[in-house]
Amino acid sequence: MLLLGLALAWAIHVSGRSQRGALLAGEVEEIARAVELRMAQNVSVLRAVKALFELEPQRMTRERFAQFVSKIDLAHAYPGMRGVGFAARIPLGAEEAAVRRFELPRPVHPDTTQTVRAPVSLLEPRDARNEAALGFDMYSEPTRRAAMIEAEASDQPVATAPVVLRQEITEDVQNGFLVYLATRDAQGGVEGFAYAPFRIGELLSDAGLRRLIDRYAVRLDDVTGEAPMTLYASALAGAGSREAAAEVQIAARRWRISIGAVKNAAWTETLRPLGVAALALILASLVAAAYRDQQRAQEIESALAAERLKALSEREVLLQEMNHRIKNAI
Repeated sequence: MLLLGLALAWAIHVSGRSQRGALLAGEVEEIARAVELRMAQNVSVLRAVKALFELEPQRMTRERFAQFVSKIDLAHAYPGMRGVGFAARIPLGAEEAAVRRFELPRPVHPDTTQTVRAPVSLLEPRDARNEAALGFDMYSEPTRRAAMIEAEASDQPVATAPVVLRQEITEDVQNGFLVYLATRDAQGGVEGFAYAPFRIGELLSDAGLRRLIDRYAVRLDDVTGEAPMTLYASALAGAGSREAAAEVQIAARRWRISIGAVKNAAWTETLRPLGVAALALILASLVAAAYRDQQRAQEIESALAAERLKALSEREVLLQEMNHRIKNAI
């Protein structure tokens, strides 16, 4: 009975793990598809910005670009996108002309050893975070520069590896990334880059995945290169094990999304097989005790039967002896 109970408990444990694995596989696929869909929608906005700059590059002013972005309604139609902007590709030494043309609030910075600059020239919506990024030469930073060079060569949207955005001006610092799309003039030369910055925490939250992120240990890694780079790790990531993963292709980069059950939740799932095993142990103990009592009763009954036979035998001997003495006396 104990072996049967333990076998049943093991079967429940294996079945529970299988069901949990299937559930996690479905959940991680849901996260991956949601992120992929959201990023495809965001990239479509960059294509619109590219078309706008290529059609009327000289007439594009700050006011006109702000009006264009307000019509897109980023906050509601494209949640998770920190903004959209344009980085003019200029030669070293043309910084002052770029400042005047795009009405930048500060000079192009920082100093660079590159012969090309790509300062943040336009960025909307113009809030405090985006205001802090204006004038920053993204071409001077290696991670951003590598994505720009690839976007220029492929003429396709290209995302950067994980970076800390210039918009991180508060204590709530998140990992982020940028997506670039080269804009060209009539002769095919690169005029600049339509781009969008993303804070990864906001992107995942606005992708409608908060309920899953709050329930599981979620981790997002950029696995494009040889060494994975962490983009996002939920508050529960250190308390769970990675049990299901899915990969998505995002703007020429490869992301791996991993989720796992939280340790406390996994422990509660082991209570059922443990309960069955404990119940089997109790039942087996009761059966063993009853069987032992039955054995003892049989042993006592056998001993009493032997005593009765012995008493009957001694009685027979005594009767014979009495008969013999009576006969002698007569």
